[in-house]
Amino acid sequence: MATIRRRSAGSWEIIIRRKGVLPKAHYSSASTEKEAREYAAAIEKLLDQGIVPVELQEQQDNFKSSAQTVDTWAREYLVKVAVSDSDRLLLNALLPEMETWKTNALTFFLG
Repeated sequence: MATIRRRSAGSWEIIIRRKGVLPKAHYSSASTEKEAREYAAAIEKLLDQGIVPVELQEQQDNFKSSAQTVDTWAREYLVKVAVSDSDRLLLNALLPEMETWKTNALTFFLG
């Protein structure tokens, strides 16, 4: 379970720990308690499913996510995963656009 506490400045601090799943505690913040609880619940739901969001994964010293673009990941996905022909065509069509999508600029949307 995440730890959520109010900071003296009024924002809310979120601390998520998962032994054996996360290499270290993940710290985040939110403007409201509701946002903090929703974020923590969403992350914990993913972790319960065995999914570790990229922002929670430990970065290697020689790997800078700010330099990565989504097309790099999509190309690797196409090589490593069995993809249907229609999905392969769609991903290949989107690759030029994905070159402009920086991974450090992606946001997590709960909808």
